[in-house]
Amino acid sequence: MMTVMIADGHPLFREALCEVIRSMDADHRIYEASTLEQARQLAAAGGPSGAWGDTRLALDIILLELRLPGSVGFSAIAELRNAASDVPIVVVSAATARPIVRNSISYGASGFIPKSFSASEISAAVRRVLNGELFLPNEAITGSLSGHDPPGNLHDRVATLTPRQLKGFGLVAKGKSNKEIASTSASRYQR
Repeated sequence: MMTVMIADGHPLFREALCEVIRSMDADHRIYEASTLEQARQLAAAGGPSGAWGDTRLALDIILLELRLPGSVGFSAIAELRNAASDVPIVVVSAATARPIVRNSISYGASGFIPKSFSASEISAAVRRVLNGELFLPNEAITGSLSGHDPPGNLHDRVATLTPRQLKGFGLVAKGKSNKEIASTSASRYQR
């Protein structure tokens, strides 16, 4: 059985991805999330197939829109990677600039699928990731992904953050002040 989480803020696109998954495997389970918070809750309850028996989700793959409501930049990848470290995450996005593809992979995505792909192309890409391959669109492969300022081990550094640090990192990305961050982490702000 293939178990998939589809995290996208657009119901029509989530339904289209559901149809792709249904066409791939008659024996499937699909969980949908329309916000980062919903995706985080599902990811925290999931993991690699068979890891928790029947009492928890057994996610095989996460299909993620970068601009999921509640996320900023690449925070959704980092947060879901933190919640479900062994589950491959594939970014499915209309934003396909090379730096976006490169950073998605650096933050821990196992693939990147442009929303302009056909159903058969999406299906083939998902199968490749499920088989343990990294999937990138041809234009990303033929272009220079390394380009300038390669992120290096950014994913490894982000993966070492504690949940509290990751929350603070997300608040910084949202432009919150130190005082606001301190108050949300139940710390007292002192001069």
